[in-house]
Amino acid sequence: MQWNKLSFSEQLGNIGSEISRANYWARKNDIKSRNNSLVRALDLIDQTLTVATGHSKLRELTRLREVLADFLAEQNSYKVSLDLLEQYCLPFAILARS
Repeated sequence: MQWNKLSFSEQLGNIGSEISRANYWARKNDIKSRNNSLVRALDLIDQTLTVATGHSKLRELTRLREVLADFLAEQNSYKVSLDLLEQYCLPFAILARS
């Protein structure tokens, strides 16, 4: 599957899947697996940024990347949870499937 062939919603849905995996591992107290999933989500965001067009998409992606990186660095300046990040990405996954 070529990443740039997916729609923006499909890309964000896949990013959301990695966040969901991270949340799963966090609940199991497996920090290494949680962090691996977050790193994969950041990688997918970076791939999306290389093909994204439009100011609003770029702003959305860079903010999501900033929040995820902050969470991964255990700063959590934005006071978000993985549950909240998962909920944020869920509508994109639903849209991609419709």
